[in-house]
Amino acid sequence: MGVDSESLGFSADEDMPVRYIERTHAWYEALGTNNPYRYASFSHVPFTPLRPVRPHAGRAVAHAE
Repeated sequence: MGVDSESLGFSADEDMPVRYIERTHAWYEALGTNNPYRYASFSHVPFTPLRPVRPHAGRAVAHAE
């Protein structure tokens, strides 16, 4: 007893996620800059602790129907 992908509700084969990483690399290469795309990466990231939130200080609640 096999289960086909249609009964499981899989998306169509052509409905795949965009391969944005490969597309970004290809786009930079097509620009001809001889400078491959580099993702931002920092060895040291400064950290600033958050202040405690005072109760009921400037909070707004929005509701849309």
